Amino acid sequence: MTLGGFPEPFLDGDERAVRRWRRERLDRVLREDIRDLEPVRNIQLLGMFLDMLHNRVGGLITLSNLAGDIQISPKTAKSWLEVLEKMYLVFSVATMEG
Repeated sequence: MTLGGFPEPFLDGDERAVRRWRRERLDRVLREDIRDLEPVRNIQLLGMFLDMLHNRVGGLITLSNLAGDIQISPKTAKSWLEVLEKMYLVFSVATMEG
């Protein structure tokens, strides 16, 4: 689990190399894959959005609060969340109301 499921970092066996590999892979996904597949104009803000989601794992997330934190519209936040879900970078767990 520490080394992940991708062959390159797993076979390398070095946790520091694994962290670097993950950062580089995420950067590639954001800067190349998402840019090529989705109409996201500000990849740097999308990266900040993803970091904010990462820091809130397991907690209740309100998209309008996240949007306000990085100065984007709630509609953009919803769109970005959908993009990140399509790329299998995040997944949402819905809560039951009332």
